[in-house]
Amino acid sequence: MRLLPVHTVILVMSAAVFVHAESRSVYGPQVPGDVAFVRVVNAIAVKNPVQVDLGATRYDKLGFAEVSPYRPVVPGIYQIRAAGHEQEIIPRIGCYYTIVCAPKGIHVLEDVTHTDPARAQLFLYNVSSLRRVDLKTADGKTSVISGIPPHQSGQVVVNAIAVDLAVFSDGAQVGEVGNLRLERGSSFSVFVLDGEASATVFAVRVRVLVK
Repeated sequence: MRLLPVHTVILVMSAAVFVHAESRSVYGPQVPGDVAFVRVVNAIAVKNPVQVDLGATRYDKLGFAEVSPYRPVVPGIYQIRAAGHEQEIIPRIGCYYTIVCAPKGIHVLEDVTHTDPARAQLFLYNVSSLRRVDLKTADGKTSVISGIPPHQSGQVVVNAIAVDLAVFSDGAQVGEVGNLRLERGSSFSVFVLDGEASATVFAVRVRVLVK
């Protein structure tokens, strides 16, 4: 995962800032300090929904390109089972995780906690077979997050401004994101999935359930 130099995003986006995950953040008020937070993404392009259980925590069924909120999970060792695949996860107190159920397996990504109430956070997840993906302004002139390989993610903290975004791969646009209407303290995730004919690109605002 590469950090963007400041000059590449001047006047549009701020430089990438990585921070250690904390038990309290602007993701949500009154976040418990003794749990981890885990969400699930269905990246399997089939009609059947995906359902994941982590111990006593049962997630709602998700259709293709649907994302659950982050939910509190007691730290421990869990086996994730979905669509014939199995993967272990060992969530740690105060950390955030995204479980991606993909056609060829389950991937667990640890997410960077958003702790800057003055700015917005953007994630880019490459859950596709594309060699590299980039998040740029829609005109392709300004890079926001660059060079994310398959089953990896990148993160950037940006000023809360109005800007149209799109995902590119090898210089070609593969999907529009549009104007996310960034707000101070907000966090958004952009996902790139393998669709039936081409890449599927969509964005969601981060949601955290604290109970």
